[in-house]
Amino acid sequence: MVNGKFKPNLDFVVIDRDAPLVKTVRGIIIPDTEQKPSMTGTIVAIGDECKDIEVGQKAWYDGEQSRSLITIDDKEYLIMKQDEIFGTA
Repeated sequence: MVNGKFKPNLDFVVIDRDAPLVKTVRGIIIPDTEQKPSMTGTIVAIGDECKDIEVGQKAWYDGEQSRSLITIDDKEYLIMKQDEIFGTA
């Protein structure tokens, strides 16, 4: 559950997105207009039908694809089906 308030249904997963990269490895600052959405985040809630993933794991997903956003306690989270996640660690 997210903050004890929200539990997704079925095979839905709630992810706290990592911040997009604002600087390259070599220190070049990426302008806001060129920043790509993050492709990683932390799983914060899972539905009862989710298998092989756990809350707290890092998840990789397609950051370019549009997703549904939900707001809980003034914080935005991604919500997606488990099969949209490429992998976890």
